[in-house]
Amino acid sequence: MKTLINSITEKAADFKQNIEDIFDPLILRMVKSILNEVMKIERTEWIGCGRYERNPHRRDYCNGFHDKDIISKYGKITLSVPETRKGFFPTILEKYARRTITFDDMIRDLIIRGLSTRDISNHVIDYFGSSISPQGVSLILKKIDCEIEQFHKRVLEDKYLFLYMDGLYVSSKGHTKHDKRVVLAVYGITKDFDRELIDYMICDGETEDNWHSFLKDLFNRGLEGKGVELILHDGKQGLENGISFFYPYKESQLCIFHKMMNVNRDIKNKNKNKSALLNDVSILYSDSESIEEINNNLSELENKWRIKEPKAIGTLKRDFDKTVVYFNIIAKLRRISYLSEDEKGNNIKKILKFIRTNNKIERFFREIRRRTKLI
Repeated sequence: MKTLINSITEKAADFKQNIEDIFDPLILRMVKSILNEVMKIERTEWIGCGRYERNPHRRDYCNGFHDKDIISKYGKITLSVPETRKGFFPTILEKYARRTITFDDMIRDLIIRGLSTRDISNHVIDYFGSSISPQGVSLILKKIDCEIEQFHKRVLEDKYLFLYMDGLYVSSKGHTKHDKRVVLAVYGITKDFDRELIDYMICDGETEDNWHSFLKDLFNRGLEGKGVELILHDGKQGLENGISFFYPYKESQLCIFHKMMNVNRDIKNKNKNKSALLNDVSILYSDSESIEEINNNLSELENKWRIKEPKAIGTLKRDFDKTVVYFNIIAKLRRISYLSEDEKGNNIKKILKFIRTNNKIERFFREIRRRTKLI
């Protein structure tokens, strides 16, 4: 202990030194010393007697040591692994493993957070003084295949207030080329307003058959939607058909953001009219407080723009009633008798963030795009 304190005191004299530079080598030495001692004790118990001790019931004989390099969260450690003539191996180590489980979990989390395998390999050298190949990083990631399989098979709790359903196109690297694949996803908001990815399915397109198969699996695993107030989606026909089949009595809302994207697509004179028209559409949804009011405001907007941008206005009016279903939820809140007007107003303001657009699942998709692009 005195040696340890003296070492710290000497290094602390240099105030420019990082405190981690002082403690890291000390921690490594302590970990190495403890592990080596534990393995020696285990070998003694395995043999059945101590050093220089005679015992007719001994099971084995010591046979020296061999070095084994292990990469841990503390850094690279070279251990002296005790051997015996009959092949003793310490239980605290895994045969052929060059990394600890905690270290592998850390690498896995870095990949999931969006770092590329090559970047991780370089960082390991910088921080741990040892190398790990990109292939080694990929092998670590494969260990979560079992966890992914369990995630897809788990029983689902029917605890969601709002459901978001959408598809994301991603590039999938095959044996010979990159193919476009689709990730069908269902995202949920619980009654406590927690956000959860319920499940996803990778397939070849947003077809009715794929959505039907995906939603059937979710329904059979417990997502019956008994407490669901609203299902939000992007208006794809295959998805709408799937929703109407498995959740026929649930209100479904066409995402306002997707509607505005479609309007933007069909604006003829974008340089002159895009900003003003999209601003009017945004105000149409944000400032209207009832279905009657938004329909009246839509008529005024149509009168203003139908000559200048007839195609965009036609797109806005198409299935417009599907984009204002959220007013039914607001009407329910206003009918609750035991809440004051202030409480109703606060609840409506809170709920509106969840029931007009698919933004919650779109943010999730943006994270997927960012991370898969690097990976």
